[in-house]
Amino acid sequence: MKALFIGWWDGNPNGKIVGYPHFWHYLASNDGEVLNGCIERSRFSYSAYKHFPFIFLESFWRGLRLLAKNFSQRFDFALVSFPCFYDVAIAKVICLLKNKPLVYNPGDSQYVALYEDRGLARKGSLKEKLFWWYDKLPCLLADAIVVHSNMHVDYFSHEFGISAKKFVVVPIGYFREKPRPRPPRFGGFVVGYVGSFIPHHGVRHILAAAKLVQETEPSTRFKLLGFGQEFEAMQQKARALGLWNTESLGGTEVEGFLDFAANDCDVLLGVFGTGLRSKTNVPNKIWEALAFGKPLITAESEGVREIGIRPLVHALLVPKADAQALADAVSRE
Repeated sequence: MKALFIGWWDGNPNGKIVGYPHFWHYLASNDGEVLNGCIERSRFSYSAYKHFPFIFLESFWRGLRLLAKNFSQRFDFALVSFPCFYDVAIAKVICLLKNKPLVYNPGDSQYVALYEDRGLARKGSLKEKLFWWYDKLPCLLADAIVVHSNMHVDYFSHEFGISAKKFVVVPIGYFREKPRPRPPRFGGFVVGYVGSFIPHHGVRHILAAAKLVQETEPSTRFKLLGFGQEFEAMQQKARALGLWNTESLGGTEVEGFLDFAANDCDVLLGVFGTGLRSKTNVPNKIWEALAFGKPLITAESEGVREIGIRPLVHALLVPKADAQALADAVSRE
C-alpha cells in the first residue's frame, strides 16, 4: 500500500512534526510505502489578521507547487496531517484527479486550540468564524478522518456536523527510540516539564505549586523546557513569586527534549489547565513519561482515562488547576 503525504514534512521519520512521523512509522511497520509529496511550511500564521490577504496569495502558489509535485504520483490514498489543514483543499483536488481517497488527521481542533484555549479571537468575530472553518472545511473534504480519541470523534461530529462514520481512532503513542542514558546534569530532586507554554498545559499552576514546594522541600528543583504563547508571562510570574527553585531552560529540538526528560528528571509533569482541550488532549509528554518509565504527575481527565492510565499505577493524578494538589503530589514522590 502506498500513502502519499501532502503538506509540510521534511521526510524525516523522527522529525519534530507531530503528525507525519507517527503515520510514517505506523505504515512502515505494516509493510506500507510512504511517498513524500510535501513542501516547506507556510511562511504565514493562519491565526493572525495581519497576514491577510497574503496567506491567500501564498496558498494559491503553494497549491500550484503541490499539484505539480504530486500530479504524476501513483498512490493508494493521500494523507494530510496536523498542522497542515490549509493543504487539504489542494490534496482533495489531487485525489479527485486520481480517483483516490483523502485521509485527514487534524490533531486537535484548530477552533478549540486557537479560540477556546489561546483566546486569539473575540466571540462572534470574523476571526472566530475563520477558526471554526479551519476545522469544518477539511473535515467536509476528507473521505476519512483520523483522530486520537473517541472524545475527538464526539466533538468534531457534534460541533461541525460531521458523520461519526468518517472517523478512525488511532492513539498517538510513542514511536522514537529511548535516549541513551547519561549522568544527570542537575543536582537535587528534579521535577521536569517539557512542552509548550500555552494555557491548557497549565504552566501557571506548576509555578504556583513550585512556590508551595519551595517552602517545604528546599532540595526540589523545577526545570521547565520549552517556549510558547505564555512564555514571557510565565517568566514574569516566576519572578513575582520569588521562585529560586525554578528555572526555565528555553527551547530545543526534539532530541534535546527527549534527552532531558529521560536523563535529567526524577519526575515528569503533564498538563494541568482547564477548558475543552484539556479534556480531550493527551500530549506527547505523557506518552514519553510512560515510555521512559518515569514517575508522572498530570491532571485527571477524560483523555488520560481513555488511554488506560490508572491512578497510583501509571501516574499520580491530581485535579485540574489545583496548585496545592500538585505540590502535595511532588512532595509525595
